[in-house]
Amino acid sequence: MEANNSLNQHLSLKDCVALNAEGSSDISAVFGMGGTVKSNKDDPEVIILIKFLSNVNISGIKILGGMNQEYHPQTMQLFVNNNSLSFSDIGSVKATEVIKMDSNFGKTIPLKVAKFRNVSTLAVIMINIDLLL
Repeated sequence: MEANNSLNQHLSLKDCVALNAEGSSDISAVFGMGGTVKSNKDDPEVIILIKFLSNVNISGIKILGGMNQEYHPQTMQLFVNNNSLSFSDIGSVKATEVIKMDSNFGKTIPLKVAKFRNVSTLAVIMINIDLLL
């Protein structure tokens, strides 16, 4: 999100987590505050669960990648209002949106507003990550 359209004030930071992240699963420092989320070296999939204080409409998402191009994800899968997404669901639950990340780092990626209306939770799946959000 652009700074003037940021949803940060709508985040339930205590409920936002990264599953399978290197180090702590707490990702509250990531949202525009210079924190990072890195996948475990032996298992590159990470699920980032973002919970909002109230329902929001999301028109775009911006991902800032780390400096090492080797570890950028090739795809990002977004899941709306799936409160219990787990690694066993990957491949069996259809993503709300799948985005190719080739040249999208640092850019606001527009989302189809009709698919991202009344969002209470947003789950993001990335593979091979070293990210700043």
